[in-house]
Amino acid sequence: MHRNIHGYVVARYLGEVWNRGRIELLDELVHAEYVGHQSGRPVPCVGACALARVVRAARVAFPDLRFEILDQIQDADRVVVRCSKRAKYAEASDACIDIEQMLLFRFQEGKIIEQWSTVLFSSYDNELAFTRMVEWMLEPHELEFRTAAQAARSGAESAVRIPFLPHVRACIRESFDGANERDETRAPEMKDVARRIGMSPRTLQRRLQQVGTTFKQEVDGIRQELACEYLAKTARPLKEIALQLGFFEATSFFRSFRRWTRMSPLQFRLRAGGVDSAFTSA
Repeated sequence: MHRNIHGYVVARYLGEVWNRGRIELLDELVHAEYVGHQSGRPVPCVGACALARVVRAARVAFPDLRFEILDQIQDADRVVVRCSKRAKYAEASDACIDIEQMLLFRFQEGKIIEQWSTVLFSSYDNELAFTRMVEWMLEPHELEFRTAAQAARSGAESAVRIPFLPHVRACIRESFDGANERDETRAPEMKDVARRIGMSPRTLQRRLQQVGTTFKQEVDGIRQELACEYLAKTARPLKEIALQLGFFEATSFFRSFRRWTRMSPLQFRLRAGGVDSAFTSA
């Protein structure tokens, strides 16, 4: 019974997520503690959010990407698949990939929790080229590893800059938006953001210190940006905005906003001039 279910999950994972780009199915098919290993990729892909970015990156580079299962072996909690992968490169009509892969999936609670991928090359010369846009969508710490290795090989004194901080800030902002969807009233925690970008909380804290900031400062900065945005562009009540930003009491929000801007939320909204004063009540 489990074998059939696991094979069905793998078929949907390759056919729907990778071939059609239906990333929304990852929560249904992939375990929250997913780890993906790939030959030639020194840093594993950790978490469904990281996997979603990898899928998006691949489909940006190869819009017609298609996996086809050629053979499959199943065990109690593992599925091994031999498959073909074909696609044309988006930025060059004469460039394409046509390879075979061996994929090993391990299951837990009916979902893919671990994956190993190995390319089976059959040509004398093989090459995959990726755009800078696709590289930006990879994990920041993976890019750091690659650029550092490239710099070492070329004798360069420094590696390419990695967009680490903007990536962290985007994850914090998404966490506030996600909390609203889940009807939660709390600020994002470091462990949650670290998991989203594939780092341990300690590594995230160290990396932030290296660029002269802290997780608390970044959360505070995103709160300020969102507060100003909500006040200037929406008619949402002040209490609702306070809850959205993780303040359990409106008075705490008012004190923080005055610290940020030297004015009250109501004064800021009135100066913005985009919202009728009838909607500014707390």
